[in-house]
Amino acid sequence: MKRFKFLHKPLKTLILLSLTVLAFPYSWGNPINDSLNNEIDIVPSEGSNNFYPELNFDYGFDLQSLNPYRYPVENLKDTVSIVIADSQCGFHFPHQGKVNSTFGWRKGRVHSGIDLQLQWGDTVLAAFDGIVRVSKYSKGYGNFIIIRHFNGLETLYAHLKKRYVAHGDTLTAGELIGLGGSTGRSTGAHLHFETRFLGRPIDPELFIDFDNRCLRSTVTQLHAGSFDIPRSQKSKRYF
Repeated sequence: MKRFKFLHKPLKTLILLSLTVLAFPYSWGNPINDSLNNEIDIVPSEGSNNFYPELNFDYGFDLQSLNPYRYPVENLKDTVSIVIADSQCGFHFPHQGKVNSTFGWRKGRVHSGIDLQLQWGDTVLAAFDGIVRVSKYSKGYGNFIIIRHFNGLETLYAHLKKRYVAHGDTLTAGELIGLGGSTGRSTGAHLHFETRFLGRPIDPELFIDFDNRCLRSTVTQLHAGSFDIPRSQKSKRYF
């Protein structure tokens, strides 16, 4: 710092502070400044560095991709304990319809969510507090919405007739996000509901009781095995 030796101390301090801000712009003025690494509890395996940049709330806040993380979940060596809901993060059942089809293999293809029966135009609500990451149309999902939640999860709502939210919208649990329909690859009106972590689908029934329309527990633990796709036919439900 010899180049600053002739400067007055207050001016020197100001210049050094400015250089620090320029050197680390990501940590200053971030509109979403809460890191999920501070919100969730990671139980590290032996030799783990106990840090996953993918768990930052604004990591890969892509407005188009289904999975912006591209994280190899089979390499997840730790058990991640996630607070599903508490006094600062609410839960609301997305729609009151009965389950028509569950998570797992279906007719030779992976069904990556839960199908809830509804009628055209029925209301669909946000399951948890969060921010809309994706709101668009695709050939498969039709009109669909992805909400990123502050506990590390994302929820997806597909085949909607109408979307009422746009990317960047901040939502609370139970807030109206769209109307049910049968857009995209769908044979009848229903809500396709997914829960995702690190960009990959996990069975919503791990922590949501769809029969009683409530949470099984306010905390759940996820690990590499949580991403396995069950091949059993016994959990399938149809009309």
